[in-house]
Amino acid sequence: MTLTLSAPAHDDPYNHLHPDIRHLAGADDAVRVEAIYQDHWISYPAGEEAIDRLFEHLYMPRRHRMPSLLHWADPNSGKTAIHREFQVRLRCSITRLEICCSS
Repeated sequence: MTLTLSAPAHDDPYNHLHPDIRHLAGADDAVRVEAIYQDHWISYPAGEEAIDRLFEHLYMPRRHRMPSLLHWADPNSGKTAIHREFQVRLRCSITRLEICCSS
């Protein structure tokens, strides 16, 4: 029995990179450095759960006693990153959220 290995369809040295960033591999240093310094969301289970919770609260029907939500954790644990990713997914900028009801 003979085993024959075939070469990839194209000889791209960057096939191992995600398609969204593959173009950066051959870019100028300045472009790559700028991409490195940008914030990127790295999904993780607790962060996704927090974002899901924010959306649940956002779309919850109004009632007399609306539940509240507090994100409390040690400094540098990703609270701000979670809120920024929520804003990106919501496609808006929230600087302060205050709900006032008048009777």
